[in-house]
Amino acid sequence: MSKHKYLNWHNVVIILVFAMFAGLAIFGMLRKKAALATARPMPQPALAVKTIRVAQGSAVRSIPALATVKSAATIQLKSETAGKIIELKYREGDRVAAGAVLAIIDNREQKAQMQAASARSDSASGQVVAVQASLQALTSQLEAGQINLDYWKANLNRDQKLFDARALAKSALDATVNRYAEAESRLASLKSQIAAQKAQISAMLSQKQATEKDVAVWRARLDYAEIMAPVDGIISARLQEEGNLVQPGVLVYTIEDAALTRLQMQVPQQEAFRVQVGQAVTLKGVEKSSFVVSRVYPVNNELSQVIVEASMPGGLAGLAYDMQIPVRIVIEASEGVIVEPAASFIDFNDSEQVYVYVIENSQAVRTAIKPLMRADNGILVMPADRLPAGTELALGNYLENVRLPASFTVEVIK
Repeated sequence: MSKHKYLNWHNVVIILVFAMFAGLAIFGMLRKKAALATARPMPQPALAVKTIRVAQGSAVRSIPALATVKSAATIQLKSETAGKIIELKYREGDRVAAGAVLAIIDNREQKAQMQAASARSDSASGQVVAVQASLQALTSQLEAGQINLDYWKANLNRDQKLFDARALAKSALDATVNRYAEAESRLASLKSQIAAQKAQISAMLSQKQATEKDVAVWRARLDYAEIMAPVDGIISARLQEEGNLVQPGVLVYTIEDAALTRLQMQVPQQEAFRVQVGQAVTLKGVEKSSFVVSRVYPVNNELSQVIVEASMPGGLAGLAYDMQIPVRIVIEASEGVIVEPAASFIDFNDSEQVYVYVIENSQAVRTAIKPLMRADNGILVMPADRLPAGTELALGNYLENVRLPASFTVEVIK
């Protein structure tokens, strides 16, 4: 046997051995696969989960802000006359009604001057009344004087005709002429007296008006001695004490108008377009408040923030003026089925919707739903037709659905 024939036979044997091992391996794999195909699968263990039953409700979406509490107006009350403060009735925190006397400045001089002016005014009024009575008496005589003059004028005309007809003596005509002249003189004197009385009354009325103005001036100065509350409010600052000497314009009290309570808030300009007049404003820790947005300022402040103001009638217990409190401006509200954050999961393929795992017959089924609104704190408002109230949902973290199948067996942890 030659060397080449020996090598060929050796190669054939090796190939046959490899072929036999390959055949055995394939046969074993096919046999194992057939056995696996007919084998019963091992049951998957139930996943223990906590659940929650959803209910109908409402939720809001809001913008957080820091608010400063303000009154309807801060009013500074200053002295309007010089003198010593003899009475200060109120201190900080006291509530006062409109018209209440808060402070009294020594007003003895004003009282004396007003009494003197009142006396002068009363005297002038009395003189005017007396002269008016005299004028009335003279005026009542005017008609009689005119009638008397007309009578003697008629007699004079008659006697003149009789004298011209030589039917009356010259002495009788002269007597009638004298009587007519007396009547005319008496009427002229009466008219002159009436004119003088009227001029006197006019002067007296001017004097009376001047004295009345003096009375008004001193009454106003007397009123200046009393500092009164212009509105119903709360004393926020008392800056003087009894016995202090003050000049006109010195600040005595600061009062807060309690008709309204306002909240001034600074909102980032990127959020300001969502804020509108009439939106509700909620306070942390306060279940119910009547604050609503009443004004949105048209310009930004130095920090490029928009100033928003909310108000409510009257006041709210626990709030002090100029204190700062956290608030939320409600920009949207919705009603539906409320889903807690722990019961919803991210859908990475569609940002408009989320996943929930609905529990039915010990099975959790993944369901995609588009929320009606994404509210504060991750709460979702779901449509009731897609997720009825009373539905049981599995709880987990927001990425739980990444490792969980579309459905699986669960064991509910009570």
